[in-house]
Amino acid sequence: MTTKRIGLASLFAVGAIALLSSGAIAQPPGGMPPGMMEKIKAMQKYFKDHAKVVELSESVYKIEKLNEDDDQKLDKKQSATMLAIMNANKSKMALSEDEASTLNKKVTGLMTQKQTKKLVTIPIPWKQNRGGGGASRMGGGAGKMGGGPPGGFKMPEMPKSGYNPFNPDSLPDMMKERSKKSLEDFKAALTKQAH
Repeated sequence: MTTKRIGLASLFAVGAIALLSSGAIAQPPGGMPPGMMEKIKAMQKYFKDHAKVVELSESVYKIEKLNEDDDQKLDKKQSATMLAIMNANKSKMALSEDEASTLNKKVTGLMTQKQTKKLVTIPIPWKQNRGGGGASRMGGGAGKMGGGPPGGFKMPEMPKSGYNPFNPDSLPDMMKERSKKSLEDFKAALTKQAH
């Protein structure tokens, strides 16, 4: 899968975060800069502490991908409801674990049985290539760099209070623009389908 259009919810995982979910690195890859492993462990803890927000991010990503399939596309009512949920929560800079859990139930609860079965089969890009000694997708191919991060890569600073998959401004600067574009595209599709 390419990183050209990774999707709204995966944008918190751009760059090194693609390998930071729990268990993504079994051993430090060769060529890792000093201190990087500590930062990775801190980021893994961050995502563990915000597990429900991560789960919501993954669900929204999968729904966005599902909506690109003409056979599984959200219908008028689903599109309108999904859009309403996104708009109602777009101004929050962070979601609590309880809020994220409730919202995740709402968005996944919109799906038909057929769509739900399909959602389970949609892979999460940042969870791919976990096997062996820490294979990863680091900004489009850490494997090509001998396992280490691309030159000049900086670990993004995630906001301590958490983030909101529906609000790109809650993400680190390096992720905001791509997230905004993806969010706009998804909402435009939903708006068209809701009318």
